[in-house]
Amino acid sequence: MQLILQHRYDDAIAQLQKVLGADPASIVAHCNLWEALSLKQMYEQAFAEAKKCSPRRLAPNPFPSRCQVLGAGCQGAGGSLTPGA
Repeated sequence: MQLILQHRYDDAIAQLQKVLGADPASIVAHCNLWEALSLKQMYEQAFAEAKKCSPRRLAPNPFPSRCQVLGAGCQGAGGSLTPGA
């Protein structure tokens, strides 16, 4: 969005809020608002927009890790296959 590139964050936020008023489901508007709020260091509001920006991205992974499939024999986080004790 041009206003963000011009560092006009307040103007960008106002414009994006208008867009979202007309189309609350606009993923692009949510993503741009997330960026503008983040760059303005409005992190709490930015995080709220991040959730709306890409619901699929913030949803749990639909593909299980190898450890989740194998069950026993895995320990630790992140799906490592380190043998358990």
